[in-house]
Amino acid sequence: MARLIKYDISTYTSMLVSWTSTIIKDLYEVGVRKIAIFSTLPLGCLPILRTLHGGLMRSCGDDDNKAAELFNSKLLAEMKNLSSFLPQAKIVYVDIYNPLLDLINNPVKSGFSVPDRSCCGTGTIETSVLCDQLIPFTCDNVSEFVFWDSAHPSEKAYMIIASPILQDLKKNF
Repeated sequence: MARLIKYDISTYTSMLVSWTSTIIKDLYEVGVRKIAIFSTLPLGCLPILRTLHGGLMRSCGDDDNKAAELFNSKLLAEMKNLSSFLPQAKIVYVDIYNPLLDLINNPVKSGFSVPDRSCCGTGTIETSVLCDQLIPFTCDNVSEFVFWDSAHPSEKAYMIIASPILQDLKKNF
């Protein structure tokens, strides 16, 4: 919350991209030549942010998604920039935002029936330890859920997203 007061979204996303760029340059300096950088998720559609920002209908948060899109566009531009001046580097930008958003917006197409809640706990806010120690119950059929907990896709969602990403990485590396 303190960062929201200190930075606007544009400045904050630029700062995150700058940090990422520094890490890539540091990796390059120690000999890393093949780097895959993943975009961020459609943050406004994560169950936890639907609960916090989505109102009574728990809709996807447009402002959160716009911030994620801004970050992703800046990240992609910086990866292209780094590729142009780091000789021998192969930097691949991996879009996970759009494939996950497609699963959320078109769940039935991939065999899901629950795109807006998670399998664990109440499905609205629990993540990590809250899913297995404090609220130790989960849904009966996780394969129907796009999300395992309120911040992370389910194994099935990752499998659907990962397959084309892995094919693309094979092709680009």
